[in-house]
Amino acid sequence: MTPPTTPEIRLTDEQRRALEVKSSSVALGAGAGCGKTLVLTERFLGELEADDASSGADGRALGELAALTFTEKAARELRQRIRARCRQKLASGADPARWRAVLRALESAPIGTFHEFCAMLLRTRALELGIDPEFRIVDAPIAASLRDRAVRTTMRRRISARDPDLALLSIDYSLDQVREALDAILSRRTGDLVDRWAELSEEDVVARWRDAWEARGRPAVLAGLTTSIRDCRRTLDELPGTIHPKLAARRAELLQVLDGLEGGGAGEGDLAAARSLARIDDLREKAIWPSADAKDAIKGAFESLRKAIDRARERLEFSDEVTRENAANSLRLVRLVKQVQTEYEHVKRRRQALDFDDLLGLTRRLLDRPAPPPAARGGIDFIMVDEFQDTDQVQSDILRLLAGEAFAGGRMFVVGDEKQSIYRFRGAEPAIFGRWRGEFPADGRLPLTENFRSVPGVLHFVNALFADAFRPDGGPGGEWEPPRLVPVRDAVVPDPAVTFHWASPAVRPGESAEAEARPKLTSGDRRANEARSLARWLRTRLDAGWTVLDRQSRRPRAAQAGDVAFLFRAMTDVWPYETALADEGFDYHTLGGSAFFAQQEVRDVVNVLSAVEDPLDEVALAGALRGPFFSLSDEALFWLARKVPGGITRGILRAGEIQELSDRDRACATRAAALLDRWRGIKDRVPLATLVATVLDESGFESALVCEFLGERKLANTRKLVRLARDFDRQESFTLADLVDRLRADLENPPSEEQASTTDEQSPIVRLMSIHQAKGLEFPIVVLPDLGRQPSPREGLVGLREDVGLVIRPSRQIQLFPDGEPAEAGSSLGWMAYTAVESEEDRRESLRLFYVAATRARDHLVLSAGLDAPKESEAMPPRSGSPALQLLLERFDWRTGDCRADLPEGWPSPAVDVRCLAAPDADSARAGSSRRPPLREIEEAITRTAVRDEPAPRSPRWPAWIDLAGQSDAASREARLGTLIRSVIVDRGLLRGGTPAMACSRAAERMVPAGSSALSAEAAERLRDWSAMPLFGALREANRAGRPIEADVAWSVRWPVGEEGESILRGRFDILYLDRSGNWRPVIVSTRPSEVDADRLRLHLAPIAAAGLARVPCGPAWWVSVGQAGDLEVENELPAPPASVGAAIAEWLASRRWPS
Repeated sequence: MTPPTTPEIRLTDEQRRALEVKSSSVALGAGAGCGKTLVLTERFLGELEADDASSGADGRALGELAALTFTEKAARELRQRIRARCRQKLASGADPARWRAVLRALESAPIGTFHEFCAMLLRTRALELGIDPEFRIVDAPIAASLRDRAVRTTMRRRISARDPDLALLSIDYSLDQVREALDAILSRRTGDLVDRWAELSEEDVVARWRDAWEARGRPAVLAGLTTSIRDCRRTLDELPGTIHPKLAARRAELLQVLDGLEGGGAGEGDLAAARSLARIDDLREKAIWPSADAKDAIKGAFESLRKAIDRARERLEFSDEVTRENAANSLRLVRLVKQVQTEYEHVKRRRQALDFDDLLGLTRRLLDRPAPPPAARGGIDFIMVDEFQDTDQVQSDILRLLAGEAFAGGRMFVVGDEKQSIYRFRGAEPAIFGRWRGEFPADGRLPLTENFRSVPGVLHFVNALFADAFRPDGGPGGEWEPPRLVPVRDAVVPDPAVTFHWASPAVRPGESAEAEARPKLTSGDRRANEARSLARWLRTRLDAGWTVLDRQSRRPRAAQAGDVAFLFRAMTDVWPYETALADEGFDYHTLGGSAFFAQQEVRDVVNVLSAVEDPLDEVALAGALRGPFFSLSDEALFWLARKVPGGITRGILRAGEIQELSDRDRACATRAAALLDRWRGIKDRVPLATLVATVLDESGFESALVCEFLGERKLANTRKLVRLARDFDRQESFTLADLVDRLRADLENPPSEEQASTTDEQSPIVRLMSIHQAKGLEFPIVVLPDLGRQPSPREGLVGLREDVGLVIRPSRQIQLFPDGEPAEAGSSLGWMAYTAVESEEDRRESLRLFYVAATRARDHLVLSAGLDAPKESEAMPPRSGSPALQLLLERFDWRTGDCRADLPEGWPSPAVDVRCLAAPDADSARAGSSRRPPLREIEEAITRTAVRDEPAPRSPRWPAWIDLAGQSDAASREARLGTLIRSVIVDRGLLRGGTPAMACSRAAERMVPAGSSALSAEAAERLRDWSAMPLFGALREANRAGRPIEADVAWSVRWPVGEEGESILRGRFDILYLDRSGNWRPVIVSTRPSEVDADRLRLHLAPIAAAGLARVPCGPAWWVSVGQAGDLEVENELPAPPASVGAAIAEWLASRRWPS
């Protein structure tokens, strides 16, 4: 069959084969950047079309297709692409009635997340499962609160009943630890594992732990020797062919022993033999060694191997006594978990609620019945799954049951890449994709390897780096072929596309550069040095000109700060990079998987809510008073706590009596006391969402936020808290205490919660984000910093795996060595098996994260780490515990960038640029930094400082907040027409030579909801003379030259400028571009007579607003007036004097009847 394509769609041979296979199910191994979403879209449309055009056979009905993803964002993107292709087919005249029907029904089609699909099935078959068809789905925060309530209720009951399991656990663990363990288990999908393990005896548990240890635990521990073994082997192989007989004999003996260790079945004797041979103290004669460098290299490699063997031997020792005690405690915990699970089910049933795990578990139960009726599948006949590598076992079971007997016979189309599976913490099992591929016929096991994203230099490096990283456990043999991405793009410049950046500490005058003569650096020192060096190099590189390919024009242009993305393994140590970027003059934006609860504005709101709920919570009260809500000074907090018995809680009530307070602080404290008292008075009488909204409104907190950097995002985050409170309101019996407890718990252990969505991510600033946040994105320049970072140690109290069951961390026991030094006793076999296997799984996922991060780069990839010693020394980058850096140093020479690995025949060797740079001195890089004085010195300084009288604040003559950007009737036809016109004016296709009609049609399709053909036609009529205007020529020239052209740029300014502003004005530039003279040119587009005055005011404020956005120098602004019947006026506007601007503001306010 010819694949369903239109002339606008060009498919590669690999993509076309994936569309043509119909007789078998397809498992498409799609590499990064290889166009998998296009294939999914085309296959979806292909299933809707006729199977055989000559026979006239109909395709599948829309309701028979299910397209499943793992995120709502991915589902929206897929739905939008399908909708766009349907419109293309409709425009081409192909069966218009059919495609109109498809478009009408598309919103209700089963295209969405797994949870949405399962909820749809359950509502149609709810009575068969004994659940209410009108069940409510509780999201993660609400579910966490319900779990916490179930745990607390169960523990209170068990304490009252003198439960022996809880009592005995509390002897070895505190009640708080037991509660923490119960909550951790309840938050994970356990299936029937708890029930099965509750039936076992202690002997059964120990026997299963022993099996798990031998099968996976011990091999995982020995796998930790791999890097040291390979380093040792490579160092021995680099010796000359002819060497001294003693050294040759030692090499032969050790290599033979290393062969046995790498096999994974080494015993204690093998480890002891390798350790005894990895020494040179019996090879002291100078004549034995080819050179002093060779001796030093061998000595270092041997020492590293001995240390690795010692660590492995420690991890191989276990205690039978500790294992039995741990088995008993684990079974006690299992029995408690069963009771908590029962209570949790009761809590949900009373609310007619299901959590996300229930949706999956109940769907599997619905389908896993003898001969389930076709209706149980919801009429689904063909299933497509994106990002299949993120599937867990329950989801895999559901898909198999949905497919039924035709599982491998043409009913499934799954797309995935095991190398990009990075959600193991959610239960994803990348091996499932491999198993499915093995079960499908050979015709259905297809690859996508042609990469459209990255330049060849990046892909050659990625191929060489990861060629052997994902080899299956079977070892080097077999039919496995290393993964390879084939570049489609051409190189932008001939320079290397990959840079190694090694940051070394600066050598101060009189200081030795030798590593031995310098104090050992901590990981924090290395990170700080690296951040300063990286930021300085990035500034130099951008200023010198760094060429990237513009995605819109497809032409090379100079890179900007907005092209750079820093991708982090973990977001816990981002601040050194933020500080360094700020010191070099970069604006930046930090995102992350748990970034929402890391934002200061969220913490500020939580502090105030905590203070409202508990008047005695002095920590929260101090945070609220010091934050933007009430803005008290540090000195004021000191005097409130010192002068009145009872601390800040009593001090704020008697602020008027504290003479040491300044007038401003006294007024702020009095206001705070009054507002807190009012909010406490209503907290139990109004819904939680109303309370939070009232706090934000009456405090003026949101008005203050919008004037800050990234104000729109901060404002959106606070409103997201209101929506969270509204979710709590929908549940019965939740109080402010429940909401505060949930928010406090999330602050301490942030869940994966994104910030509220705004357009700030598109702003021209450096972005810092987690690798998980970057999944599915791409950037011209990707920086991977902190490569030497070690994985975080496992600090959890409980472990849960199918092979080891539920195991609690053993309580520590202490024994004494003969010399009296304390040492930890041998651990539990179950805990050892769990931690060993999990550590090995973490190592593998670290490499997958590294792969995902590296494949985000379009034009350039920078890999960075810190050195322990100056670049003049021979110190290597520290790599202990960092899988990413271990792999990099194993495959590449860190000093030259040469690939030292043997690549398959025909694979190009990548070119790498190496930069080994000394970090700028911390004092010179940040002149304002200094040691933080002790609290005693701060206290003395406050008590010595006289109270400063401050002028009383003036009553504002104008409103504190003036919004020139909002539209009260944004959904009206005139407002939508204006939005469409603004989009068309800056349409890249129009600037490249398209027609206004085509640009209007494209822009109308992108609107939500889509603009009608009549709206598109009217916009085209009004813009018929636009191409003849001088501004259009200026924008077209800027686009061709690759200079920035930004749309809908928000701004806020104080007025009067430079004074304690009486008013904050907020507006936007419809367009802001950089002209050929290097001046930023604002453009104001006016389309509605009712908004002309506000638009003119935005024009007057343009130079001031541009300066506030650091868009300087600013040239004359453009005024574009788009009237009816094609009346188009375009003119330049010179900057107005301040007096004229003030008069314009006053006139505009007067026109709105604001009293002067």
